[in-house]
Amino acid sequence: MKNKSLNEVNSLRYWSIILLWRHRNRVMIGALLVFLTAAFAMALLALSGWFITATALAGISVAAGAMLALDIYLPGSGIRFFALGRTVSRYMERLYNHDSVLRQLSLIRQQLFKGLSTFRTSELKKQTNADWLSRLTADLDSMDSLLLRLLLPPFAAVLGLLLLSLLVSFWSYTAALFLFTSTLFLSCMIFILFLRLQENDSKALVTLFNSAREEFINHMNGLPELRCAKMQEHHQQSLLIFTNKFNKLQCRLVRLQANAQLAINTLHSIMVLVAAICSIKGAQEGLFDAPVAVLLVLAVFAFGELLQLLPGQLGVLGRTRYAAERLYPLANPAEETKDTSLLPQKLWNKLDIHLSGHPYIPASLKQMLTLEFSAAKPYLLVTGRSGSGKSTLAELILGEAHEQSEHLGTIACFKLDGQNVSSEQYSLSLQEGTAYLSQRNSILADTLFINVTLGLPDISDEKVWQVLRLVELDEWAKSLPADLDSWLGDTGQELSGGQARRICLARLLLRAPHLVVLDEPFNGLDESMAERIWRNIAPWLADKYVMLLVHKSPDFVSSDLLPQQHWQHLQFSSEDE
Repeated sequence: MKNKSLNEVNSLRYWSIILLWRHRNRVMIGALLVFLTAAFAMALLALSGWFITATALAGISVAAGAMLALDIYLPGSGIRFFALGRTVSRYMERLYNHDSVLRQLSLIRQQLFKGLSTFRTSELKKQTNADWLSRLTADLDSMDSLLLRLLLPPFAAVLGLLLLSLLVSFWSYTAALFLFTSTLFLSCMIFILFLRLQENDSKALVTLFNSAREEFINHMNGLPELRCAKMQEHHQQSLLIFTNKFNKLQCRLVRLQANAQLAINTLHSIMVLVAAICSIKGAQEGLFDAPVAVLLVLAVFAFGELLQLLPGQLGVLGRTRYAAERLYPLANPAEETKDTSLLPQKLWNKLDIHLSGHPYIPASLKQMLTLEFSAAKPYLLVTGRSGSGKSTLAELILGEAHEQSEHLGTIACFKLDGQNVSSEQYSLSLQEGTAYLSQRNSILADTLFINVTLGLPDISDEKVWQVLRLVELDEWAKSLPADLDSWLGDTGQELSGGQARRICLARLLLRAPHLVVLDEPFNGLDESMAERIWRNIAPWLADKYVMLLVHKSPDFVSSDLLPQQHWQHLQFSSEDE
């Protein structure tokens, strides 16, 4: 529990430094605008009260026959100034601070994607798609509360209290000091108690909400199967359980917030009452006249606008802390120790992999699989039907298998130039020099150019057209409304399976890897097109290590550039399965 609390503090501290402290000048300007808005509002109400009271007393005095002069132009001008200033400062504050929040959310995304880029595929697979969706949407959106709700309102309230105390100090230093210290102490006690009481429920609510989101997404994904099995209503019961728990927690938090609001309203009411009594007593003793007494009471009353907003604003602390805790390891992953003595180019002289006993590669259970990449045998063909472990073998070699952390140390042995290396050293050395075409066609909701280049800098249109010709997509691309800048739709919905497959293959052709792993590269392609594309990319493959995984070996795999004697063949037969 202690370590968990420490992790929460570290998470909030990390994000506070990234978002607030490093941009403290911008934060201070935003806080100043918030304070000016509050100060103008307090001054407007207080001066209006003074002006109305003074005007009423002047009218009564004149009606009674007394000679009295009242300057109405200066306070009238002040009222107009404060009213205009409040409107302008509120507009500027909303504009500036919301722009700051958008900048911060952009900064969080950059920090997250920078951190995620260092994660291995096996680590990413440990979380479901629904959990990633929750982290990168709901949790990320919760972070905007850090500035708008957790920093600026309390800061404005403290400055407002200080301004009010300075106003009272013109007539009584003792009263000003008592007002400041008592209000600050009692307010802090109320909010500390409120935050402690709602902390566990707030975290439980967010956790339950994320679980319900994941359950709902899984329900929608499996809806056709549930309908066919007539299990839809039964499966919906779990969603109803989440709903009931969610409602109970929500009601409990609402009650806590209502109690905190009641305590703050009571405190403010006492402040106004004490201010009224003290103002009447001060007017009777001749410290100030009646209009000033009204001014002081209304100034205290106006301060309530800042104070009464705090329960609702600070109530999001639990949600924000939980979001910060979940996003922290993504943006700040633990650094891995790299063996600098292993030069990346040394890997490509000779690579030996000995594998046995992997639970998802049946062939390895009977005998040790020995894979060797060298100048004499640079190409490896792996055949076998679905489920025989071909994709698992590829992911294991690339250090991306989800089971790697459990099994790799005992079932796989990696050698570089005959020297044993650890799985981590091997994986780190291999990452930068590998191009992997998985079975899944991953298409971004973006343009054709972005989908082909996929983060590579300084890629010319000419180079993109060149690789599109190799995969026979150039004529299709020219027929698009905006050529390379044409939008491919959400997740490639405008594409056929064959087109998506060839775009994924074109991505690899823009890179210069040492090892190329092609997992069913001809999915969605007819045999003649597959043969043409293979011959087109053969010159690119010729000087690399190649691992080709297919169900059945195509006749066209061997060619002049990729002769048969340079191929190894590893076959997963039906008996292995």
